[in-house]
Amino acid sequence: MRHPEVLFVPVLMVLDYYLTLYGAHLSEQSYRRHFKTEHYELNPIWQSAVVRRHWINLRHLALVVLMGGILVLLAEVLELESEFLNPLLGFVLTSYGVLLGRHLSNQHTDVCSSHSLP
Repeated sequence: MRHPEVLFVPVLMVLDYYLTLYGAHLSEQSYRRHFKTEHYELNPIWQSAVVRRHWINLRHLALVVLMGGILVLLAEVLELESEFLNPLLGFVLTSYGVLLGRHLSNQHTDVCSSHSLP
């Protein structure tokens, strides 16, 4: 495989989903005791799955497989030139890096606020 970095994208997508579920769980224990919001998840496509805590979400897994397949197709089968592939992967990996950083920051805040005095 010439571009193994394309395999990071599906891993980051799955990590995003599970960190969302964990963040929703933590927010109910701390943040949502004081502030009422309708949904933890902002994307209406995933709101019902997050509310129900679906640990296996087939729609999300299908999207992960589709996105991973498209990237492998572009990188390995069609052998997209580096001038096009590198910015595409840079955009996707940077976006997920920021998103996962936000998840971790929110979870750190929720854990710290749950241990503070009432």
